[in-house]
Amino acid sequence: MQLLGRHSEEGPAGGTQLLGMLPFDVVRFVPPDAAHKVPHMGWNNLHDLQTPLFAGLSGTVTPGDKEDKSRLSANLTAADYVYFVHSYYAPIGDYTIAQASYPAGVPFSAGVRHGNFYGLQFHVEKSGPVGEQILRNFLTGDLR
Repeated sequence: MQLLGRHSEEGPAGGTQLLGMLPFDVVRFVPPDAAHKVPHMGWNNLHDLQTPLFAGLSGTVTPGDKEDKSRLSANLTAADYVYFVHSYYAPIGDYTIAQASYPAGVPFSAGVRHGNFYGLQFHVEKSGPVGEQILRNFLTGDLR
């Protein structure tokens, strides 16, 4: 997903030039204190889902569910969460088709789109039923 942007802070001094298909620069998470770690790693909720790529997912979370480490509480479906491992992120923009938030409250693009190009920040292959649904949608859906 990050390759679709213009520039990344990641890499040698000065960062790395990217493909430039979308108007975003990839930036590093800055933890506000020692309790917030980088990389951002683990299960996190997707929300504000757009496009048929996410058909069949709820895209919502009830208060308190984000803190539920079990991921399988009675108020939660597996489709609410995906697995992230990243230290850098793309900010929210017109290209954003899915959002998530760093635990310190920083929203970021969890999915982006440019024409028929899609990119996801999370590990679809490690995201259980939600990852399977996204892959199914990608392979069989009309994503226009």
